[in-house]
Amino acid sequence: MQLEIDTEITSFCTGRSIGKHVTNLAKVEQPQDIKYLFTTKTCPNCKQAEQLLDAADIRYTVRFAEENRDTVRALGIRQAPTLVSGGQKWTGVSGVREFIAAKENANV
Repeated sequence: MQLEIDTEITSFCTGRSIGKHVTNLAKVEQPQDIKYLFTTKTCPNCKQAEQLLDAADIRYTVRFAEENRDTVRALGIRQAPTLVSGGQKWTGVSGVREFIAAKENANV
């Protein structure tokens, strides 16, 4: 999705237009695009999920379940790893693979 804002640049002294500036908002991460990977510190599958996301060049933030118990409870997370994005959850390494495949298919 291409989002841009055109801004007219006006000279402070003369009040005349001196050009335009285009800001591309496509690079600004929208809240629905933020991804959280809920893991535990000793989970080998969590490390694998991180490696898969890294290899697919998908940005995410790791949240340790042990340190975010209230959030984990509120989201109904019962397994690590769990990827949360846009109000949806993908559990386990297979879920992370499904998320990556769906993301790649959407970019085709």
